Amino acid sequence: MTKITFYLADLLPDFNTFKVYCSEVPIDYESLTQLEKDALEHCYNLLMRRYGHANVRYTTPEAFYNALAIPLDDEFKRYAKRLYIIGEAYKLTLEDFAELNRAIQNYANNPNDVVSEPLKPLSYISSQTFTANISNKLQAYLVAIDSLPSEYDEEFLSKFKDLFMNIIPNETIIYKED
Repeated sequence: MTKITFYLADLLPDFNTFKVYCSEVPIDYESLTQLEKDALEHCYNLLMRRYGHANVRYTTPEAFYNALAIPLDDEFKRYAKRLYIIGEAYKLTLEDFAELNRAIQNYANNPNDVVSEPLKPLSYISSQTFTANISNKLQAYLVAIDSLPSEYDEEFLSKFKDLFMNIIPNETIIYKED
């Protein structure tokens, strides 16, 4: 690839440099939870894999840093929470998927007494119905496959695509038929 401006790898060569950058601009690294710190490192690795050797669309590093701060500040917390939730979904067992749903219904009888607090639950419940739908293992596997989401990496990375440009170098003939 032809290097016209800077590469992301030139401006943020390692995660420690990225942490310092984040602390100065969009994200206070020290105030993050451990899960968010792990997510920030994951974000850095994603950005490097996708854009590490792409030309930055800005003529100065400062202009790029300012532009990078906008989608990072806007998207990071949501992406970190999404990573956590998806990680928890992947920890579900087949037994969790086998029980498709559970419903509890309570019926309350009120013998027309004056209710002192009408917006509170009644103290007496006359009956309860419990329903649990259990599926077989094949259904559980299929539900698990269909239910587990991706980490939304592509959606997250697309927020940064306008910060970079692709340069196509001049054509060089390496093989010519006679």
